[in-house]
Amino acid sequence: MNTNARSPETRVKTPTAGQHILAAISRGYPLFSGGASITNSSWFTSWSGSGHGRRAWARVPGGVVNAALDDYVGRACFYVGDLDPKLTWVCKRLIGAGDTVVDIGANIGLMSVLFAKFVGAKGVVHAFEPNPLLQDVLVETFERNRATSVRLHRMALGEEPGVLELCAPSDNAGQGSLVFHKNRADSRRYTVPVRTLSDVLGEAKTQKVRLIKIDVEGFEL
Repeated sequence: MNTNARSPETRVKTPTAGQHILAAISRGYPLFSGGASITNSSWFTSWSGSGHGRRAWARVPGGVVNAALDDYVGRACFYVGDLDPKLTWVCKRLIGAGDTVVDIGANIGLMSVLFAKFVGAKGVVHAFEPNPLLQDVLVETFERNRATSVRLHRMALGEEPGVLELCAPSDNAGQGSLVFHKNRADSRRYTVPVRTLSDVLGEAKTQKVRLIKIDVEGFEL
């Protein structure tokens, strides 16, 4: 991992006092579903004010993540503390200390830090993320959480090794796709390496995987 990555905190603005107050209120949202949709709705955005260029460490179930307030997942983490509490609930019941877990499409690390908390020091989390803008954020996030069990893989996964184009909408880095958004004018485009999961886990001498989480925007098959 690139431990010399420049911190996003040195080049972005922090949330306003009003945004912090709104987050303190909205984090009381009680339901397992709907929080992400609400915090990214037009009416909530009008209340919260512009998130452009603003970033903060947001408390989530696994620790903290570096959340951009102009990004879909980042807003959910900052304002309600999770993206999908149902997944957190399920994973807590499936993953234990010492397990090996795979996070395919790690985004800003929301699930990776949660997995790291569950597997502990004797477990391993393999986090895969091809978007270069998210990779340095992940490095900072894992270091901030002291998530030493996480192994960051800067690549996409596919049925064969190669190179493909990743297209990521500017308002939702986590929607970066090897299939979609090719005609969107606001998409950022990256040429990314692709490997097979079998090869990567084979090199790591992995014998057993407890859980694989996949969120790859149309490239699952």
